[in-house]
Amino acid sequence: MTTKTYLLRLPEDRHRQFKVLASSLGKTMSELVISWINRETEKKLTVADYLNMPITEEEVSPKALKAIKEGEKDLDNGDGEDWQVFKKRLKKGSK
Repeated sequence: MTTKTYLLRLPEDRHRQFKVLASSLGKTMSELVISWINRETEKKLTVADYLNMPITEEEVSPKALKAIKEGEKDLDNGDGEDWQVFKKRLKKGSK
């Protein structure tokens, strides 16, 4: 099996927490990441599924979150209707 290397940059405190978690489980950090990726890819989620997941400030920067919310307003003219139609169209096209 061929493998690829991916560099993951984490804030120091998150890295420390992750390292302690891996150690407490008797696994390496790489093993935990690979396990998580395997679980997520087995779910076979569609793009629409990911679009329907809530976005929190913890997952994205405040600047990116603001840009996403502004983009949603531009897309739906503030009433939410066009955004909902867009998400439904994505769902239908991804099945």
